[in-house]
Amino acid sequence: MKKMTTGKISAVLLVVGLIVGIAAGYLITLPQVTGLQSELNVAQDDLARAQQQLEDLLAKTAAPKLPEDAVKLSELVPMMGEHWARPQDLPLGPIYLVHDEEVIGVEFMFTQEMMQELTIPSPEGEETFLALGLPELKTYVDHVTVEFLPQGHPGFEEPHYDVHIYFITQEERQELVPHEH
Repeated sequence: MKKMTTGKISAVLLVVGLIVGIAAGYLITLPQVTGLQSELNVAQDDLARAQQQLEDLLAKTAAPKLPEDAVKLSELVPMMGEHWARPQDLPLGPIYLVHDEEVIGVEFMFTQEMMQELTIPSPEGEETFLALGLPELKTYVDHVTVEFLPQGHPGFEEPHYDVHIYFITQEERQELVPHEH
């Protein structure tokens, strides 16, 4: 029988020690890996719930739908869209601003008499605001424009404010032009 040299014994012991060390490390870290997998599963479930909540919120905050009884008042007005309204809501609104069959905003009109002055105390003193009394909109509002029309316009000839509430960006409004047929 051949004798093993000290170098060979050391090499064998090193390999055996390495195998035992790897196995021990695996057994020691296995619960940690299993724990991490469990945490990952919980995080994925939390993410799925958060995504569902976001989808539910977006569904609740979607732009208003055009009422079935709305009638078309105008073709596309550049930067505003088509104007639609229910006859019983005229002239004050809401008037629906529509482009490609999507409501992109709403318009309300207020006479000067309809607007209430509201004084609010602040650290700098009293500040005066005009309370417009807009209805609650359950959607994302990108921006609002307010325009005073001292002569009015067809459909509402007395002096009034036009308040436009847009659900699209100003850049998207720039692109609102009549389609060529």
